[in-house]
This record gives sequence, structure tokens and C-alpha cells, in this order.
Amino acid sequence: MAGGGRPDERHSQYDALASSITEVSFALGIVTLVTGSNWAKIIWRVWWAWDPRLTSFFVCLLIYAGYIMLRRCWLRESGGCGRRFGIEGDGGEPAAVIEARAGGR
Repeated sequence: MAGGGRPDERHSQYDALASSITEVSFALGIVTLVTGSNWAKIIWRVWWAWDPRLTSFFVCLLIYAGYIMLRRCWLRESGGCGRRFGIEGDGGEPAAVIEARAGGR
């Protein structure tokens, strides 16, 4: 949501905030995925199960990775492409939460 600001120089702090939030979220997501896989191997004897919740979380991480790559590629430009992708990618998080809540029933 922070990256939804106008793509001009006056609002570059929103772009920096969106980038920082995305990088931290991506790092924490990777830690969560790795530690969860280690735990699953001990408990269920499999590293990965194609459960919809796990898969949607993985897709969310792919969206974060795509945003980070787009932002770094177009850093010298206005950053508008990265902003638009970030706004579209914000739908990945609520979708993962809704999927997790609906999948438990």
C-alpha cells in the first residue's frame, strides 16, 4: 500500500518504505518456509506437501521476489513499473490468509 503513491520525486519515501517492507517480508517468508519444511520433515516425514495453503504462501513469496527484481531492474527509472506490480501483488497476502482460514474448515 505504501508503494501506491504517485510516482514523482516528492513521494520517494513511500517507494523506499514499500521496498523495505517487501525485502523484510521476503526474508521472513523464506525463514518461515525453510523452518516449516524442516519441522514437516520431522513430524510428517515429507519436506513439502502440495497443500493449497503452502502453495499460496509460496506464490506470495514469488510475487515478493518479482517485485524486488522489478524494482532493482528499473531503479534508475521512475519506479512506476515496480509500484504497479507491488500494488497488484498486494492481493497475494489477503488471498493466502483467506485460503488458510477457508482450508481449515
